[in-house]
Amino acid sequence: MSSPTNSNSSTTTIVPDAVLGPIGQPLQTLIPPPDMRSPPFIPERGHIPWMTGMHAALSGWPGAVGAGLLATAALRAPGAGDDLLHFLGPGGGEAWEAWVAEPPRWEWEPTLENAGPEHVRGPSYYASSKYLTPKFYEDLICRGWRRSGTLLYKPDLRNACCPHYTLRLDAPAFKATKDQRQAQNRFNHYILGDEYIKETAKLHPKSKAEAARYKQTFDLCERIHESELSYLQEPTKPAHEFAVTLDPDTFTEEKYLLYENYQRIVHKEGPDDISRHGFRNFLCSSKIKRSTTIVDGKEKKLGSYHQCYRLDGRLVAIGVLDLLPNAISAVYFMYHEDLHTWSPGKLSALRETALAIEQGCRWYMMGFYIHGCTKMKYKADYHPQYILDPEKYTWDLLDDDLKLRMDARRYVSLSSEKALGIPAPTKEEAEAAAASRSPPPTNDGVDLDLLSQNMPGALTADELEAFDLGSLLRPYGRGAVIRFSDIDGWEGYPEPGDGRTDGEPVIKQALGDLVAVVGTELAGRLVVDFAQR
Repeated sequence: MSSPTNSNSSTTTIVPDAVLGPIGQPLQTLIPPPDMRSPPFIPERGHIPWMTGMHAALSGWPGAVGAGLLATAALRAPGAGDDLLHFLGPGGGEAWEAWVAEPPRWEWEPTLENAGPEHVRGPSYYASSKYLTPKFYEDLICRGWRRSGTLLYKPDLRNACCPHYTLRLDAPAFKATKDQRQAQNRFNHYILGDEYIKETAKLHPKSKAEAARYKQTFDLCERIHESELSYLQEPTKPAHEFAVTLDPDTFTEEKYLLYENYQRIVHKEGPDDISRHGFRNFLCSSKIKRSTTIVDGKEKKLGSYHQCYRLDGRLVAIGVLDLLPNAISAVYFMYHEDLHTWSPGKLSALRETALAIEQGCRWYMMGFYIHGCTKMKYKADYHPQYILDPEKYTWDLLDDDLKLRMDARRYVSLSSEKALGIPAPTKEEAEAAAASRSPPPTNDGVDLDLLSQNMPGALTADELEAFDLGSLLRPYGRGAVIRFSDIDGWEGYPEPGDGRTDGEPVIKQALGDLVAVVGTELAGRLVVDFAQR
């Protein structure tokens, strides 16, 4: 990375985008240092002994809770404009739900209790986030990553029993199906009530052309706001008061009580599985930078938000959303049991699609799509949907051709199949192939490194060898960062906080794994922080 040089020394100014840290202890909130007025710098290369660098990072700033905290708002990458560098702490390959306090490793675990080998789950690579700009996170999604709270994870689709494909909907091109339109219209009618509808028709009659247009077309943005209190015409009162607001993703007791009801009633979780701490970590702890800008004269919000639905003054649903430069990314949706009869899942998907359009975004990202999971097949009902190719990171229309390939094969890369000239199977061929499908291989608990897994989309050993791992940045002292190669003997030291005492050199391998899964372009925009919280 090229950087401007300070006139008074040979040190270099640089610029981060976000902060990510190791998996393990809970991360504390990013705390900027006081009086951070000058840009950070990189000391002259080759003059920092390892332990000096380590203690400097651990010192943090006065009042900081943990180590390596940076005033990222003060750091700007050369030529990057507002795109900050991102701080990332490498994790490792881990089973899907074993990320909370486990040491990083590749591991296979059953998907279901007492499941047989046909239900084994595959590995995933993860990292913890300490700070992210919306643009950087959007770029991660386009490489197959997702977040859960502060955790970022990238599934290994080739070695998974149920591959998780990244999905996105072309929001402006979306056309609601009959049942989706009916769900929205039925809910609007419930909120407004017969009396309001009749009185409003008398006080504000539509022309024949307007009435015909309303009956024959379904304007998504118009319909989802139709029953909101702030959009209603006076003086008639509706049967119910309905309001939707976009609030910061902060914790409140009101939000937690809704979450508790949803997890207990819908997901059948017991009291030991539901806690305020878990809710905070899972849905109130995003490290994605929140901001508001003006684009083409319209306000555009960026960052993590809670879209709160209130019915007669009571919070009845929350959509946890990441508002990104070109997409609305759905994280989670929860609702009170009283709302169940009104198809809340359809209502939220329609509203979030409309939000993407209103925010000037092309894409609505509904998370992962698991083709063999009945509960996720509803996502394919929203058209046109596109699937991220796990090898080339191109987007393919989720059409009948691709669905047949997914029926027939556990893992599909359309770019690979087209390059090999593999045609789509017939329905009969797909059914026969699915019946005889073998499970993915397991490693019987033996730790394997990332490159040996042949993880789709990851850099090859040759591609990784061509990248200078020493050029990656890490925190150093009070608001500064340095290159790993600025630390004497950095390649031969163990990863901080990993519990190793034998001096095994794992720093280089950890950095290599990280670069392999984020790619060289994103690697050049992040700072790696190994400091434990």
